[in-house]
Amino acid sequence: MRARSNEAAGVSPGEAPPPGTPPIPDEVRNSDHSPFPAPGPPAHQYYRPQFPEDLRVPWTWVDVMLLVVVGLVAGVVVTRGVAWMAVRFFGVNPLDVVGAFITTPMSIVVLVSQAVLDLGAMLFLYFLLVTKTPAPFWPSIGWRETRLVEALGTGLRN
Repeated sequence: MRARSNEAAGVSPGEAPPPGTPPIPDEVRNSDHSPFPAPGPPAHQYYRPQFPEDLRVPWTWVDVMLLVVVGLVAGVVVTRGVAWMAVRFFGVNPLDVVGAFITTPMSIVVLVSQAVLDLGAMLFLYFLLVTKTPAPFWPSIGWRETRLVEALGTGLRN
């Protein structure tokens, strides 16, 4: 019958513990003193990690995923748009821009596209921070003066 039961061995009052198990003294068995701490609330309910001030950010994972998806789509659109403008307005040979070999026009298209995408990412972060918090933009994204710049700045002023 024990094999079909959900009770562990040694749980029933009249049942003997498994062989090799040391006996539990009656004062421990009948007391509230347990060698194990009492279970508390679930960790996910009350656990709030305390991050240092410079690691706290106002954006969420949804915002990060939006930035990634929009960045990937914009990367294709902007690169093709800059390549089209190079062919249309600057008379660049289309095979030099989209060919199999890296050429100078292709390098220029990639550099200009990357600059436009970086500017777009900075604008995205700026509008994200402006809409979610009154915090200043540059410190919020982690840009701070380094100690070397501060030291050089004070040395140059003297």
